[in-house]
Amino acid sequence: MTAKRRGNEELTNRSYYDAIDKIDLKGSNPFSYERRKQLDQGLPLAIAELRNGSYRFLKATPGFVKLIRTLGVKSVKECEELFNDTNSNINKQINRLLENSTQTGEVSEIDFVMNGNYANISVRYIDQDANSTAFLLEVTNLSQNRGLARSKKREEAMRFIYSLFDRVELINLSEGTVENLYRNNMHTSSILRGGAIKEVVDNYAQENIHPDDIAKFRKFYDENTMEERIKAEGGKKYITEYLRTKDENGHYCWKLYCVVPFPLNNNRMLLSCVFDVDAKKRLKLIEQTAIKKDVLSDSDGKISCAILWANLLAMSQFGVYWKDTDRRFIGANQTYLSYNSLKSEQELIGKREEELGWELNPDFRIDEDEKVLTEGEQVVNREGTMIVDGSLRNIATSKSPIYDTEGKIIGLMGYIIDITMESRDSEGLLNLAFTDLLTGILNRRGLMDALLEYEQMYLKRKADFVIAYVDVDNFTDFNDKNGRSYGDRLLSEVAYALRNRLGKSCVVGRIGSDEFVLLKRVKDLGDASQLQALIRATVADIHQIGNKSCQVSASVGTALFSEVDNTQQLLRKADRKMQMDKHGHGRLTKMFEV
Repeated sequence: MTAKRRGNEELTNRSYYDAIDKIDLKGSNPFSYERRKQLDQGLPLAIAELRNGSYRFLKATPGFVKLIRTLGVKSVKECEELFNDTNSNINKQINRLLENSTQTGEVSEIDFVMNGNYANISVRYIDQDANSTAFLLEVTNLSQNRGLARSKKREEAMRFIYSLFDRVELINLSEGTVENLYRNNMHTSSILRGGAIKEVVDNYAQENIHPDDIAKFRKFYDENTMEERIKAEGGKKYITEYLRTKDENGHYCWKLYCVVPFPLNNNRMLLSCVFDVDAKKRLKLIEQTAIKKDVLSDSDGKISCAILWANLLAMSQFGVYWKDTDRRFIGANQTYLSYNSLKSEQELIGKREEELGWELNPDFRIDEDEKVLTEGEQVVNREGTMIVDGSLRNIATSKSPIYDTEGKIIGLMGYIIDITMESRDSEGLLNLAFTDLLTGILNRRGLMDALLEYEQMYLKRKADFVIAYVDVDNFTDFNDKNGRSYGDRLLSEVAYALRNRLGKSCVVGRIGSDEFVLLKRVKDLGDASQLQALIRATVADIHQIGNKSCQVSASVGTALFSEVDNTQQLLRKADRKMQMDKHGHGRLTKMFEV
């Protein structure tokens, strides 16, 4: 059975369809996953693709059709509709599984409940082209499968217990190792991922735990005191801690962490479990965070305004900031700093928004601030666009003047809310459709969407901008020599470097195999030249891909929108200048094993 091809197939799509055709659904083990050999009846496999934000099935075995019927899904068509229902949980899970498998190149799986049945979905990335991503899919009805090693009842009971948690890890204190047993949310990493326990605890804390809770997290996972603390609990025989942890959107929410002894083969073993906190408990925790006896400062026991303000800022999921009468930042909460990838307030204080470069239309914000500061105007949920981590994000801004005791305006205070997903959902679009699944930056569609925004801003306000066309030198030779997996890692590393160094003020995307595009608002050719030099230096700073040392270079071509008449001419001019740069410098990309 061959994947159906649309019309006259372009050369650029051939490798994509060839990769799909190589998957033999009748083979004994296309997933290369041991448990798949143990199934009672034929392999329940299918090949599907995500094309322009919509899922469709290309192939499916009779075993797959038979299996989904046991879950209450009558046909492949109905399964396809379920995958495309953006309001369904299965849609969100498939999106995460596909993204994870694309980035890691490994099988991603998750357990779920459907119509009273416990089931498992496994996804393995196959290939992608400009508009589509193909993947291999297997669905298993765990409630009916008797071929697994454990008994049906015990397996179901264990999976039910696991499903109560976000993650479950097995900590071996004897060997200082950690093994992930269960992970229900694809956007989260394991608490501990192997290696020295203290080191991975520190790394996880820095990436995922609220700054005010990091010390508490480290103390809780102190391997030298865990057993002693559990013994001190007496009859309870386990320890727990409530900690604020990042969710999939980067917001902090309360999670309950639990560690319990798990003796096995005379080893000192512990189970670490993490799960959500219900709404009532969350409210109680917020209240406790804001009203701590050790922060009471007034002699009569009342809570000072300063303490209330500090706790409000720490708990808020809004990005709050405040400025002086000269429109310069004088402070912001952690949410605002994290949203804009700022490590501390020092990167913000004393600067105006136009100096930071993240506003697509800073002139509009300047006028807005001036009206607040001079006329006392209040702004409520005014929509706009910001550059965040190399992507354009839709935000709603609110701000109002700050008055002193005599009624004089001495500054302004505002907050932002990210409404990107709300905006795209209202248009029936998926965020995944704008994202390059390999690198996590914008794909061609996302870039074209951003380019249109920049063009509209130029036509309205003559706000000039530059496009930088970037090509990794000799990538094809490197890919052929070292294999696709290392090639993908190189591309991911280039994308990360560009976004990390330039993503605060530039839109960053990938439009082809080894081709990247950046957009930035500039004043003149001098600014464009500076960006070109910075891109080259950023790529040249990459010296290691996995276990291979490397020297990487890139060819860069830039063009200003004011030099051309439309976006097509802009793209062609930047591409042409990139080709001239490539032929002119004769750079080489050299890779060798350490």
